[in-house]
Amino acid sequence: MARGLNYYEEGYVISLEQTSTGYKAVVEGTDDYDVEIEIRDEQVYDMTCTCPYAAEGNYCRNPNR
Repeated sequence: MARGLNYYEEGYVISLEQTSTGYKAVVEGTDDYDVEIEIRDEQVYDMTCTCPYAAEGNYCRNPNR
């Protein structure tokens, strides 16, 4: 979550929408990536992202790399 907040504060989040189960966003990187965060009981329950880094089972990498 800290890296996601850093992306937001640095301006990489180009759209953000609250959904009935959490949030959807588009994050700017090499390409634009779709991110979804599901929240249950005030905790992050699940996260998905279309970036290649997430496809390897990881969460946000440092945007300055």
